[in-house]
Amino acid sequence: MVLLQDITIGKTNPRKAFDEDAINELTTSVKEKGVIQPILLRPGGKDGSYELVCGERRFRASQNAGIADIPAYIRELSDDEALELQITENLQRKDVHPMEEAYAFKQLLERHTPEEVAARVGKKEYFIKQRMKLNDLLPEWQKLFYKNLLNMTNALNLAVLPVNTQKEMLKDSDITKDNIDKQNSIRLNEYRLRSYSGDLNKAPFDRADTTLDKKAGPCISCQFNSAVANLFPDAVKSSVCSNISCYKHKCDVSFDQELKKALEDPAIVFISSNYYLDDKKIEERLQKEKHTILRSNDYNGIGIQIDDIEDYVTWCDGEDEDDYNDETEMRAAYDRYVSGLENSKQETDKKIASGKYLKAFIVDGNGKGLFKYIEIRKKAATKDSKKAVESGKASAADIDNEISRIRDRQKRNAELDAEKVHKQIVDAMSQDKSLKAVPAAFTTTDRALMLFLICQNADYSSRDQIKKVIGTYGSASNGNGNCDKLFTQLEAITDEQLAYLVRTFIFQKFKNNLPHGDGGYMVRKLAELLGTIPIAAYETEQQEKAAKRQKNVEKRIAELQQQKKDLKPKPEAKPKTPTKKAAKK
Repeated sequence: MVLLQDITIGKTNPRKAFDEDAINELTTSVKEKGVIQPILLRPGGKDGSYELVCGERRFRASQNAGIADIPAYIRELSDDEALELQITENLQRKDVHPMEEAYAFKQLLERHTPEEVAARVGKKEYFIKQRMKLNDLLPEWQKLFYKNLLNMTNALNLAVLPVNTQKEMLKDSDITKDNIDKQNSIRLNEYRLRSYSGDLNKAPFDRADTTLDKKAGPCISCQFNSAVANLFPDAVKSSVCSNISCYKHKCDVSFDQELKKALEDPAIVFISSNYYLDDKKIEERLQKEKHTILRSNDYNGIGIQIDDIEDYVTWCDGEDEDDYNDETEMRAAYDRYVSGLENSKQETDKKIASGKYLKAFIVDGNGKGLFKYIEIRKKAATKDSKKAVESGKASAADIDNEISRIRDRQKRNAELDAEKVHKQIVDAMSQDKSLKAVPAAFTTTDRALMLFLICQNADYSSRDQIKKVIGTYGSASNGNGNCDKLFTQLEAITDEQLAYLVRTFIFQKFKNNLPHGDGGYMVRKLAELLGTIPIAAYETEQQEKAAKRQKNVEKRIAELQQQKKDLKPKPEAKPKTPTKKAAKK
């Protein structure tokens, strides 16, 4: 037990953001139960103080709770060892922010190779390289990202832009230091983002077009094209324009040309997000000219337009990093994705020819200036049918649509009825005293609920194993009305299957915990239970190394002590004879 007043917070902790609500909840827990898991300290100086290495949330909560001391492990650690422990512990948190991961990986890569870092933190090398890009964000963008006002995809897209371009994007987004704290969310204009990136492979215009800017000429032979000056064919894959003002101008000219073509085709419909202020004039013009304008909830897009492997990884947004061991596997998954699109092309062409899929022009937001095929949602189609029925000019199709609308509305009303009943149940349970008391017996329902907790909290890599045990788990719990089927599956799980799930969950959840913590200790007990892990052999091997190390330490200390004995004592200084002037004084 160490007094809180004897502990100082080190400056090396990579964690910068703390959730105040979570700290307050932990403070309440500390007041009621104390600190259960010890913090980690190292000696801080001759005054007997200690420096905090791991456990700052527990330390802060203890301060707020007004307790005097806290349980702690005390270890002799170098600066590098302390920093690495802090980084590793932060990366193991469930709520770790991607920006904190990026900063932590950057520090680790100053001491280790990417392969070593991947092994230490239990992440794939491709994932680490992706997170590292976030360190290139401007501090202003990082602040917005920390506050979760900027999503992961936009953060990665911004991070690859030069500093000056990021500043321009910040200015273009009308975000200032004064209003950052007032923002609820930041949605970047995807069209402007593409314009600022200068990525010629994703340009919304023909790079060989000579008319977009007659003075600048086509991009394929321009001196500002990074691929033109490079002799290597692979450079085409990273063809970037360094003349951003010209690139943006071509984007705007191309958009005006494509909009003109779209307006001349009566079969074209228009897509608008109704969000970006710089496109309001275009929308007003479309409305005035009686063109069909669809919002995002009026249609379904056909396919996902992804150009290359980098876009594919961004689209995945890091969710599937545990599915791929390296970049090769990620690229193979991308190839399968492209192959799947090709296989469905013939079916798509048939639906386009039949009129089921319509051609649309995007006037703002993501994909501005591009054409795409869409499928009108039933809800959008039934709006016009309802008006036709009410006016007495309905066709047979309009009447069918109106009947379908009435049935859908009745179905939604039934869902709302169930939601109201559920709210009453929850409110009653909140006041029910029996829920707060220890039950008299452990029932089959309790067992099923416990299993549900395990399944819901298992990490992505464990879900395939879970499906092997209980069949179709996951598909039954997506709000499709099969929840009773899921509960029946959970109730039917045997004791042996339960043990399998618990062991899988414990290992995946706590395998990276330190051995002196609760989670690490439980992994040790699981290893003992398996009976196939040579724990004693590992310990014997490590003890031999420790004994050898101890021997070297004792030898070195003996050498130093002998060196101290051999030191010649300094001769005593002879008293100085006072000068006449000093004697007079």
